[in-house]
Amino acid sequence: MRQIRDAVPSPDGKQLAFVSMDKLYVMDFPGGTPRRVSTQEIGEYAPTWAPDGSAIAYATWDGEGGHIMRA
Repeated sequence: MRQIRDAVPSPDGKQLAFVSMDKLYVMDFPGGTPRRVSTQEIGEYAPTWAPDGSAIAYATWDGEGGHIMRA
């Protein structure tokens, strides 16, 4: 991946959530391997961590509408 957006560290600083190519990824930080958060074929955007780091909320959008998701 050459371009990441919306990068946000987890509250404990041990993980990083980010968007690349309209898909949401999370990785151990630093030096982890990025892994997809979902298998959806819809745009995933604007990740934010729960205060305790137990979940990530993000928005989806497909051009006609979207949802707020939790993973």
